[in-house]
Amino acid sequence: PQYESIMPFSEGMASFQQAGKWGYLNQQGKVVIKAQYETADRFSDGLAKVSDANGSCFIDKTGKMAFCTQYRSCENFYNGQTRCSNMYYLHNNKLYTDRKPRSGSMRILFHHLNKTGKTVLLESYIKGSL
Repeated sequence: PQYESIMPFSEGMASFQQAGKWGYLNQQGKVVIKAQYETADRFSDGLAKVSDANGSCFIDKTGKMAFCTQYRSCENFYNGQTRCSNMYYLHNNKLYTDRKPRSGSMRILFHHLNKTGKTVLLESYIKGSL
């Protein structure tokens, strides 16, 4: 098979791009998870984040979905947790998620998720004036 791109191995798996989609190879070069995703991050703690038109999910090394998430950003797993976040803008006591108001403050909520997608810790960061 011919690949457009192959990323470095992590936990015995490397993401590859073929015909504009991403999948995973094992260290023997065998396709383990076919190219079907728009993005495919590296494996860490046994899971990798992938995304398609429906959103982002975490999969295991067989391609089985562990859980899906609606957060805008998620980090790689470390010690059994991933940190995901959404940004919110606060102006005149109203939250905006789709656009940044001209003034106000920015609030980021970080959700630490376990391998089933449950929030195990919530942290909040508030940035002053925009």
